[in-house]
Amino acid sequence: MILIIHRGAGESGKGEIGGNCIELQSSKSRILLDYGAPLPKRNEKQDKNTLKGILNIPGLYTETTKELPLTDIIISHSHQDHYGVLLEKAVKPKIRVSRLLEDFIRISASNRYKTIPKEDKTDYFTRYVSFNAGINDEFQIYPYPMDHSAAEAFSFEIKVDGKTILYTGDFRNHGHKGDTLFKRFKERVGKADILLTEGTMMGRDDTRIKTEKELMSKIEKISANYSGHIFVLCSFQNIDLITSLIAIAKNTQRELLLGPYATLILDVMQTRMGWKSKIPSSKIPYLKILPLREEFKRLRIMFSKDKDYKEILDSFKPGSWDSTLSSKNKYIIPITSSYLRWIAPKIKSFKDSILVYSMWEGYLEDPKFYEIIEYFEEKGVAKTNLHVSGHAYIKTLKEVVDKTDPDIIIPIHTEYPEKFKELFGDKVHTVKNGEEIKS
Repeated sequence: MILIIHRGAGESGKGEIGGNCIELQSSKSRILLDYGAPLPKRNEKQDKNTLKGILNIPGLYTETTKELPLTDIIISHSHQDHYGVLLEKAVKPKIRVSRLLEDFIRISASNRYKTIPKEDKTDYFTRYVSFNAGINDEFQIYPYPMDHSAAEAFSFEIKVDGKTILYTGDFRNHGHKGDTLFKRFKERVGKADILLTEGTMMGRDDTRIKTEKELMSKIEKISANYSGHIFVLCSFQNIDLITSLIAIAKNTQRELLLGPYATLILDVMQTRMGWKSKIPSSKIPYLKILPLREEFKRLRIMFSKDKDYKEILDSFKPGSWDSTLSSKNKYIIPITSSYLRWIAPKIKSFKDSILVYSMWEGYLEDPKFYEIIEYFEEKGVAKTNLHVSGHAYIKTLKEVVDKTDPDIIIPIHTEYPEKFKELFGDKVHTVKNGEEIKS
């Protein structure tokens, strides 16, 4: 068995966050774990006409006879640094996702009027159900659903050529469903020959807020202290945060204003998983859908031929701006950087309001985030940073290592791979992008 990290280890083995792409090679064929878009570097200029993150891997875009066949691309979750390059150009291998994971990828990609190209073949896997990949099904893969800031995320236990590889993907155990999913993971996972683990929080495991429950409590206290609107700058895929804000709106007798994109994510998850998800639908009385015409138009164009999404979108009945903003109650409003275009003309008063920034602080260097934050500052709106990481703390990483007892630990998706050696000693192999690991 051969393992190659094409992206995610760093060019010199000094670490890299984002753009995960790992190749596993058996004696008969090859598969990829994730095909993520690299995160933009600081001060990097983005060329919209350039294909982003394309890797020159034999068999990815053209047939190859010189290498073993590349049969499958298995995606761990719906953040673009793990699937994003699939949107740039159609690939040859089958794409393997869960049904819900595909939903989130397609909905997220609609922001850029993109989707997974129709030429691609998509096969679904199911939570806790083993599936096979490879030319002769020689890869046996067991998907563990994990807690993460994406709405659907997986770790994979892969058995091939007598070896067991555990790829954690991005995960944590401090979200709303973290305790349950991590407990099941530890009950079922076995010993690993190779542990391929994320380490995003290495070097910055000092966050002020440790759990989603704690974050919810802090925002609820803010609601009591501010009589104006509560604006929450966040990712709409962070379903834990969105459901927390819905609960806070109910508990504090406010109304939640949610855009159609975020509402579609909410209703798709509720529809696919039903009561099991404990996700509220958009029909609750204290939720209003913002009448964002451009956003509605984009979603309807993207999903005009998709019956499931179209039915959900057609069920949305937003009112006019006057009726949406007519309540005497103050609002909780999850926003993104693009929402400034309607906030400026539609929100008339910012008296005693507050902006809660609930994202990774590194995004603050992006001009589009700086612009909206500067706007709120000019309006005299108070600001606070309240964010819970979507990634495992060091304590959780130690639990995974203790449970799987790996012979080899390979850090990925981290800026501090050397810190793994401080914690786990000689088991740790730091590698660089493109390096082959034979086992």
